Amino acid sequence: MSSLQNSYTINGVKVFFPCKPYPSQFSMMDKIIRGVVSSRNCLLESPTGSGKSLALLCSCLAWQSAEYEKQKETVIDNDDCCCGKEALVTEKLGEGPIASPSLSPAAADKNIINLVTPEKKPLAKVIDKRGVHFDDDDEDFQPSNKVFRPASAINKLDQGSSNKWTVEKATSQEDSEAYRLEYDVKMEKMKNEEGKLVKPKKISKIWFGTRTHKQVAQIVRELGKTAYKDVAMCILGSREHTCVHPFVSKQRNKNDACQDLRDPKTPGTCRYYLNGHRLKSQRQLQCHKGFDTCWDLEDLVNLGKKIKVCSYYATRSLKDNADIIFCPYNYLIDPLIRASMEINLKDQIVVLDEAHNIEDSAREAASVSVTQEQLDDARNDLEAVAEAGVKPESHRVLATMCSAMSQWIAKNAENLQQKDFNTSSRVWTGAEMVAVLRVLGMGPEEYPALMTTYSSIADESAADLEQADLPSVKSAVLMLLKSLLTVLQYIYKHNLQYMDDYRCVIMKTASRSTSAPAPDEGGWLRKRRRSAGRAEFTFTLHLWCLNPGVAFSDFKDVRSIVLTSGTLSPMSSFQSELDVPFPIQLEANHVIHKSQVWVGTIGQGPTGQPLNASYKYAETFSFQDELGQLVLGVCQTVPHGVLCFFPSYSMMDRLSQRWQQTGVWTRILTCKLIVSEPRASERVDFDELMSQYYDAVQETADKRSAEGYDGALFLAVCRGKVSEGMDFTDNNARAVITVSTDRCHC
Repeated sequence: MSSLQNSYTINGVKVFFPCKPYPSQFSMMDKIIRGVVSSRNCLLESPTGSGKSLALLCSCLAWQSAEYEKQKETVIDNDDCCCGKEALVTEKLGEGPIASPSLSPAAADKNIINLVTPEKKPLAKVIDKRGVHFDDDDEDFQPSNKVFRPASAINKLDQGSSNKWTVEKATSQEDSEAYRLEYDVKMEKMKNEEGKLVKPKKISKIWFGTRTHKQVAQIVRELGKTAYKDVAMCILGSREHTCVHPFVSKQRNKNDACQDLRDPKTPGTCRYYLNGHRLKSQRQLQCHKGFDTCWDLEDLVNLGKKIKVCSYYATRSLKDNADIIFCPYNYLIDPLIRASMEINLKDQIVVLDEAHNIEDSAREAASVSVTQEQLDDARNDLEAVAEAGVKPESHRVLATMCSAMSQWIAKNAENLQQKDFNTSSRVWTGAEMVAVLRVLGMGPEEYPALMTTYSSIADESAADLEQADLPSVKSAVLMLLKSLLTVLQYIYKHNLQYMDDYRCVIMKTASRSTSAPAPDEGGWLRKRRRSAGRAEFTFTLHLWCLNPGVAFSDFKDVRSIVLTSGTLSPMSSFQSELDVPFPIQLEANHVIHKSQVWVGTIGQGPTGQPLNASYKYAETFSFQDELGQLVLGVCQTVPHGVLCFFPSYSMMDRLSQRWQQTGVWTRILTCKLIVSEPRASERVDFDELMSQYYDAVQETADKRSAEGYDGALFLAVCRGKVSEGMDFTDNNARAVITVSTDRCHC
């Protein structure tokens, strides 16, 4: 595969690239390799469409492959081998002898050596490309009892056969003794001066985070174009995307349904979860067709359905033996998700792609919101478990904490300031909040004891799941407690370093009840009032983090952070907000020449009417009609795909209705299929909608469709699903129209 790729040496690392790189891609790969080699962070800006993904994948995986090659040379010194040739002869699992010992680490996935004692018992069962020995307790995947060695070891007269390999059975005790002696010699060379066995240095994993699961799928497709496509990989996803259980996968809340199904106190269980041993390692996965190279999460879900294995828990096991792990970047930023997925980023490479919104994700990860009702429910649940005699003191300590917070919210409920008709609130600074927490018995002095108490309860609850006769705390309550204690840990961290970066808010919101009226004493239903329900109030306690650097303080011990996007400027302010040094920075130019694209602001439409999209003029028919004529003109002139973005769903709906009334909509349909982005509340299959648009563009690539279309028009909303993470390359977007209120023009 490597021979079909372009090869470049960048900072001493050989990089295979699937095409001739753009100058911006060369610059990115140079910066990335410099960063990971020297364990420094990189902040890289490169415009959308300039090939960031390929540059990220090839540079990181090239460095990782080079490190594996160095490790092999260190662990197995061919020059000092007792037989004068290669010490380890490998066979790829299930494929027979390898033709060349110089196979790249990215291609040589899991290799086997089986050294036999006089009793013909394996000494070293498996050695993978890291040089790390491990045993697999699954008998279905044990290597055969074979010995592999170079032809030169059999016939020393053949001096030119160092790259030819033969397979033979260890038929005699002398052969076994010879190989055992060879093994002992190598082990002695791996010992240090004190006689202790030196373990091979662990090679850093690559954690590749991007905004959405859709973008993860795009990155995997890019990986399939590279020479590193057979790297051991894993994709992490939520139950929403990975559950294969026929009942749970159809539930609205899949997390709760999954936990209920696996609860031993309830009848039934999840057979997919119990079959997890069938798909817990990379070797087991690669035995299935199509998984010896890069795969998508959808492929794993289909495999899980086929072999009756839970895909969600399979990914959590597969990540342990993977060299690169893909996931939405909130899996890496959020401490709760990291803990639940058992993600350890120490000395790892963290790549955050499309990270222009990373500050918001970081602030959210270090914040928590809890309602008074949730605190009361948690208190009741903890007290019920305590009364049952399960660690009563520990449960009562946390119940008292929840009760104190609920009472403090109730005490301040009447002192809130009205913000609007349905909302009132009050804000405390970080210092005032810490003073309140001390009064409630949750100050920095009490925090270690609270955390210890929580840990004991969480461990006990996990063990209690095996015993149906003992009650345990609900998982939702444990998650609430963990969220609160995690934020308190950030506040108290480094001697209250981040105290001033927090605000405490009690917010009261009003909503109308839609429940049916209660019957009176005679059993008759009272008439509904015109208010359509009584007002209900919800009190919420917010601990808001204002500094994204708080969450990024957990990244101090990673090997290197590579943060990229198309819009990161100004670099200095971005770096200061994250409170992380980025000594290696890049602002790359676009790969598209200015003669190939036109970008401009249109102040007036085809008939000369001004196109002022401010809220004052957007309601007028003159603006709506003029904009309709402009969109119609673009659709009639530009073939294939056209995108049109609006500032809000309400404006998109008003304009669509107006164009339908004036006939503009019908005229657009004569040349374009019209697709509109649905609201989140609308039960519309978004993937099916995207496929409809893509298909319409693809079918009209060479000629018009049977309906007379030459493409499609997609009406979408800024910051909606379509505007983030969707692929609109080539014919899918030959023109983009943005209706903006910021500049008051289109």
